[in-house]
Amino acid sequence: MNRQHLRRRYAVSRTPSRVTSWLGSSLLAVVTVGWCLSRAAALAELFRAGETPVPMWMFYWIRFGIPLIIVGVGVYWLLTQVFRIFAGV
Repeated sequence: MNRQHLRRRYAVSRTPSRVTSWLGSSLLAVVTVGWCLSRAAALAELFRAGETPVPMWMFYWIRFGIPLIIVGVGVYWLLTQVFRIFAGV
């Protein structure tokens, strides 16, 4: 095999681990902020410089909305790229 073919093969084989690493680390960060920190500590850290009060929906968005979106992206990636059940949009 030539060198270019080996590079392409290596890049394709490393793509799933890169995607899962990105999805896993971003999900871990959001879950840590949303569920492991207290609400007061999380909002204080996120909006330390702001003078205006933080709307309560922001905390719920961090706790529920963002993790659901990240999981949705992961499921979509699995179905289209790994299992090839659906064709990509």
